[in-house]
Amino acid sequence: MRVFLIFLMVLPMAFAESSRVVTVTALIDGDGDMEPVVKHFQNAFWKTKNTFKSEFGIELQLVKFDMRSWKSPSGVFDAETELARLIKMPRKTDLIIAFTTKNFFRDEEVENEGEMVMMRKALGGLAIVGGNHAIVFLGEKTELILIHELGHIFGANHSLNSRSVMTSEDIESSAFDKKSLEVILGNRNREF
Repeated sequence: MRVFLIFLMVLPMAFAESSRVVTVTALIDGDGDMEPVVKHFQNAFWKTKNTFKSEFGIELQLVKFDMRSWKSPSGVFDAETELARLIKMPRKTDLIIAFTTKNFFRDEEVENEGEMVMMRKALGGLAIVGGNHAIVFLGEKTELILIHELGHIFGANHSLNSRSVMTSEDIESSAFDKKSLEVILGNRNREF
C-alpha cells in the first residue's frame, strides 16, 4: 500500500516537468562577414532557450537555420509590412523568427501638441500576440528582445512593470512579471 501511494505522489511531479517542444526556423538577414552575426545569434538563442525551458518547460528546438531565403527590402524597413510578408512564407515549423542586422520601424499614432500624428518608431523586435512569426534585431539586447517577442507569441501583452521583460520601454531584464508568467504558462500548449 505504501509503495502505491509513493508512486501516485511521484507521477504528477514527473508529468509536470515534461517539456513542450516548439520547433523553430531561424532566418538570418545580414550583410558582410556573417561569422560574428551567426555566433551572436547562437548565443542569444541558447540563452533564450534556457529561459523558456526553466520558466515554462518549453523546449525551443532549432530545426532550420537559413541565411538565404529571407532578405529585408532595404537598409531600413517597415516591420509590419515585412512581418506580413513573413507570414505568407510556407511554414514547416511551429515558429519562424527572422533575425536582422538592419534597422526597422513601425508607424504609430501619437499625440503631439494636442493632435494625433503618425510617428516612425524604431523597433528592436516585432511579433503578433498569439502569432507564429517574429522579427528580432541582432544587436546588444538580442536575447532580451527574443524573450520578449516569444512572450508575445505565447499570448503575453506589454507590461506596465518596467522591470519585466514584457515592458514596452527599454528592456533591461529577462525576468517576467507575474501576469505575463501566468499568461505564457496558460498558453504553453497552444496550437501552432
